[in-house]
Amino acid sequence: SRWGFAIAGSVNGYAFTNEPTLNGRLAIEGDRNRVEFVVTPRVSYELTPGYQAFIEGWGNRREYDSTFDATPDHFKRSSSGYAIAAGTDLKLGDVVTGEAYVGYQDQMYDDARLTSNAGAYLGASILWNITQLTSLKFAASRGIEETILAGSSGLWDTELKFTAEHELLRNILLTAGINYSMYEYQGISRNDSTISGSVGGRWRFTQVYSAGVTGLIQHRWSDLGINSFTRAAVAIDFRAAF
Repeated sequence: SRWGFAIAGSVNGYAFTNEPTLNGRLAIEGDRNRVEFVVTPRVSYELTPGYQAFIEGWGNRREYDSTFDATPDHFKRSSSGYAIAAGTDLKLGDVVTGEAYVGYQDQMYDDARLTSNAGAYLGASILWNITQLTSLKFAASRGIEETILAGSSGLWDTELKFTAEHELLRNILLTAGINYSMYEYQGISRNDSTISGSVGGRWRFTQVYSAGVTGLIQHRWSDLGINSFTRAAVAIDFRAAF
């Protein structure tokens, strides 16, 4: 059939710890602990071989462990939201694949003092396999994310990402990437941005198990001229895929 239907669901949990600051106080982060439930149905139709149009919707529930956050106003941060988008999948053999979509997203908060976030919801990704060993990927997205910043209900996260991969050997993959994100906080006048670059490698020592190392440099700044910082990090991970 040229028609297709899919449904996906996820449950993500986030846990944070309170940390001491340089001035001897305690930075409260535990009020960010939450669980997010998402269900996503999609209906698609094959227009021509290699091109598939789709309509996708999703609903979510973001449930915080604490009824109120630790800001002076003690907001209720839990919320419910939905999004609907139309787009197309692209598949030109094994060389170029991708998708693009545009739609509408709305997030509604339990606390009446927090205004709903609503607006354009969009994304796109293109994977270009230049050779059998080298590939390039570009991705862009815009959606609503969480914050506990005083006075803000949430933020719009606009992200641009470019990644290059090269298979040095059959079991060794090298990667490099650059990522830019802009955070538009709702309810307050503040925009933050981050830019980062990374390089890494992954060694697959069996069909199931692999290990990787990634180096990252990131810089973050705000249009308010506060809380800017630069950080460097190295991550080592082990994975099992079944």
